[in-house]
Amino acid sequence: MAPKKKAAVPQSPRDRPPRKGEHVPFSGEAHKLFEKWAKGNVSGGIVKRQLTDMIRDLARTNKLRFSSDRALVKWVDEEFKKYDINSDHKLSLEEFLDFFGRWLDKSADEAWEQHEKTLSQVENLFISLDFNRDFSLNREEVRNFIVDKTPQGLRVPPLDQLDSLINETFGRYDTDKSGTLSLSEFEEAYNALIDGINALHKQRRSELIAESGFAQTVRSSRASGCTSEADEEDLKEQAKGRFDGPVWVVPELELTAAVKRALEKKKIPLLFAEPPGSIDMPSEILFKSRGGLNTKVLNVQELIARQCETRMSDEEVCGEVRDVALECMDDGKLFVMRLGHSVPDFMFTWNKKGVLPIDWLDPEMMVPGRLPPELQPMAASSGQGDKQIAHGYFVAVTSCMHMDNFKDVLRAKLPLHNMQPIQVLPGWVEVVETLLFGLRVLNLDDELDEMDRLADLL
Repeated sequence: MAPKKKAAVPQSPRDRPPRKGEHVPFSGEAHKLFEKWAKGNVSGGIVKRQLTDMIRDLARTNKLRFSSDRALVKWVDEEFKKYDINSDHKLSLEEFLDFFGRWLDKSADEAWEQHEKTLSQVENLFISLDFNRDFSLNREEVRNFIVDKTPQGLRVPPLDQLDSLINETFGRYDTDKSGTLSLSEFEEAYNALIDGINALHKQRRSELIAESGFAQTVRSSRASGCTSEADEEDLKEQAKGRFDGPVWVVPELELTAAVKRALEKKKIPLLFAEPPGSIDMPSEILFKSRGGLNTKVLNVQELIARQCETRMSDEEVCGEVRDVALECMDDGKLFVMRLGHSVPDFMFTWNKKGVLPIDWLDPEMMVPGRLPPELQPMAASSGQGDKQIAHGYFVAVTSCMHMDNFKDVLRAKLPLHNMQPIQVLPGWVEVVETLLFGLRVLNLDDELDEMDRLADLL
């Protein structure tokens, strides 16, 4: 007698391929979006109108940013054509997953950065100022722009002056009288707005010069060819707030004291040379180990140049940085990374877990004693066993960027939250001038940018 067959156990839709026409409950962010915006018609896919509505919805809360609804619709139209592989005027689940992976996944930041590079400087600025994402700038958003343009050391212009500039801007450029500025209106207003902001700052600088007596001190020191003790004491008094702001501003003679002060706060000193950065004086001072600091300087800019010439891999470059770091741990030295004009990516490209993990730039990992578990792969990859961090070891970074541009350049490259930015200037006169009026940046790029702006205005 043949054995009786066991009844087949019904499979869950998740455990077998879907039958034709069957609705499958999706999981995961991409699948949830597809099911929501396909309006239940999962087998039919998402048409362009539905994708446009989805992007409009995401643009209110997501990283997607557009300057206008017209720009959003144009972008959707272009991307829909790319991902509608079979040209059936809808995105199937497979096609949508490709679109999601490119633009909406957590790893899509690089794609959006490349997209933003295709936009004009003013359009990118407009997008960043549009806080409520309604494709226009209201008075409060324009006010925030003016306040953000205030140089360090200058007080924000008085409320009546702000209101006067805002009223003038909206009265002249809000052509449809909507009470807001569209992208096209902001582009027209931009040059006049910048000129108005500069005029406010110039007026405030003149007031500060008159109030502080700074001009008289400078005239006195320049007339004598040197700074007298009385003048120096007066300048020091005016510079007493040099450690109060998010960026410290110090003269070269105080550099080592500022470094020690940052180390006491368990912060990595991030030192900037005087603009335009043609001479990296902070590195030179630290290289000569002035002020009792036991240092070792690694020229990262030269290392990157050598990588380009010899086609070294990122792992090999990270290995060289690691070896110097381990040496400084043994010897209890301050490891100074001289970046110069280079911008190495320690957060991603040079974040090599088995060789140079990003944790090595965490001050909590620089405490004397046994090497923390997070850093033990560094020692193991160099052939070293159990390792100790000697007293005196820490990390400092020098750069030819400056206090006004370092965030834009280094934000995604270094763990800035672990660092204390320090602007280093030649003497007390330059320190006080910067604290009162903002950093004086004279370089070719700025001159060319100003010429471009004036050419646009003309």
